[in-house]
Amino acid sequence: MGRVARLVVDADLPKRLVTELSARGREAVALSELLLHREEDEPMLRSLVSRFGDSVTWVLVTGDDAMPDDHDSVLQELGVTLATVDPRRPQGIDEDAWRRDVVHRWAHAMGNQAAGSIRRYSVARHGLWRPRRVGRRR
Repeated sequence: MGRVARLVVDADLPKRLVTELSARGREAVALSELLLHREEDEPMLRSLVSRFGDSVTWVLVTGDDAMPDDHDSVLQELGVTLATVDPRRPQGIDEDAWRRDVVHRWAHAMGNQAAGSIRRYSVARHGLWRPRRVGRRR
């Protein structure tokens, strides 16, 4: 197993998540700390690649489950490693609480994702990100 990747936490996730992950011994940084939280996705992704280059292994953790679909060509071009939080949460669960629970549960797996892979995480499971079929109910 290689070096555990730094978790780069997207601006759409709860602000305290980086502090909580760091307290648990995970290397994590918020986009706001990198002054990239107001950037559109494509420039933000390019800035991350430029900033870290080959010197830092990192994975972008985001609540934007549509990012792989919306920015497929850029993600592939740049070889970005991406972890999305599945937006399908149980009824009555707060969105921030859901996202925090998912990231905490799978932070170790996110940090060990294969370079350039795109995975979707929920509390119960994780797997390769695939577009969801419209109209399909679980």
